[in-house]
Amino acid sequence: MSAYVLLRGREAAVVDTGTSDSNAAIADGLGMLGTSWADVRHIVLTHRHRDHVGGLSDLLAEVSGATVYAGEADLDRVQSSAELTAVGDGDEVLGMGVINTPGHTSGSISLFDVETGILVAGDALNGDDGQLTGADPRYSSDLEVAQESVAKLAALEPTIAAFGHGGPPIDTDVSAQLAALAAS
Repeated sequence: MSAYVLLRGREAAVVDTGTSDSNAAIADGLGMLGTSWADVRHIVLTHRHRDHVGGLSDLLAEVSGATVYAGEADLDRVQSSAELTAVGDGDEVLGMGVINTPGHTSGSISLFDVETGILVAGDALNGDDGQLTGADPRYSSDLEVAQESVAKLAALEPTIAAFGHGGPPIDTDVSAQLAALAAS
């Protein structure tokens, strides 16, 4: 599972929290960007699965005052000491558009930055040796809806795709790979 640190100016967002032992890796990511826990203002949960929200309580112990976001259909399945803010199509977090991408879970969301072409897809997409794949059928609630979400993401024509499982973000032929996935 991957967690991502996004930075705009001195304001940071953590996308997904990993498991309860992920805080050190997230802190390392903040440090590599020259920032710290004090700059984290947003925590985005792409979906409710434990490997993406399991580190939330530990993260909240480090961060004060951050807003925690999740897709509305997943809100009741995420345990949190902080209030959760429902987000979906048309909302923005840290200047990135929120996109409902159900199928992996009913409340799965992704983030897309129009200016940079960066897509953070959670488990709506995965990677395998530099190639994009769709949601993992073993852990997805509705594969037909998941495929519709892939088509929705393909229409954005991103240039970089970051995802929950399968290695580092991909920046080669992302739009073409997504278009092929959407057509399959």
